[in-house]
Amino acid sequence: QLAPPPVAAKEHSAKAVDEVVRVNLSRINTLNDYVGELIVLQSVVQQQAMLGNKIKLQASIRQMTKLSKDIQSLSMSLRMLPVKPLVQKLQRVIRDTANTLGKEVAFNVIGEQMEIDKSVLDRLSDPLIHILRNAVDHGLEVPTDRSANGKAIQGNVSLAFMNEGNHLL
Repeated sequence: QLAPPPVAAKEHSAKAVDEVVRVNLSRINTLNDYVGELIVLQSVVQQQAMLGNKIKLQASIRQMTKLSKDIQSLSMSLRMLPVKPLVQKLQRVIRDTANTLGKEVAFNVIGEQMEIDKSVLDRLSDPLIHILRNAVDHGLEVPTDRSANGKAIQGNVSLAFMNEGNHLL
């Protein structure tokens, strides 16, 4: 008879929900290459330390430092997802809202090829849906009113994704 799992393990498994992120195989291959290089460099550093070769040891440490930074950068990029699927969802929201309200809307997007962190992308979805529905509902007149005011029948809603330094705009 098997012993029941510890209580802490049950609580942990109930609370932790694994999320899935699709990652290009080339990124995984690159990460594997970096880790292989790191293992080799570790051996070289250990050998140089035992031999007391200070110059070669310093060069190997510099190389390890660069490789560690590359691994960190690549591992951070594994969390990045394209904005395009969110944009496609937002296009449907704009279209459905416009149809429901009898309005004509052109939806323009800049930066849909951009990639952002999955957690940020997940938190952006609902607020953007709300903002875009309000833009169509309250920001655009019906075609007859637009025409009467000398405007084109079709209104425009634009959304742009941009990076400015470490900030997503």
